[in-house]
Amino acid sequence: MEIKPADRHMNAAAALVWRHSLRGADAVHLATALAVRGEMAEETEFYFVSSDVSLNRAALAEGLEVIDPAA
Repeated sequence: MEIKPADRHMNAAAALVWRHSLRGADAVHLATALAVRGEMAEETEFYFVSSDVSLNRAALAEGLEVIDPAA
């Protein structure tokens, strides 16, 4: 059984690459977090965890709360 990411997630990752000048893997990380957050109840705590400064900046710009374990 082959598992493939949904086209909408790949399109979201591609848009994040352009919008925030992210690397591909970082864009997939962020797109996945945004998709998961979008499926959760509003009152549920959700944190984006990363030590990459550029990725964290993009996550903040997209409205996520960020935890940097290296900070």
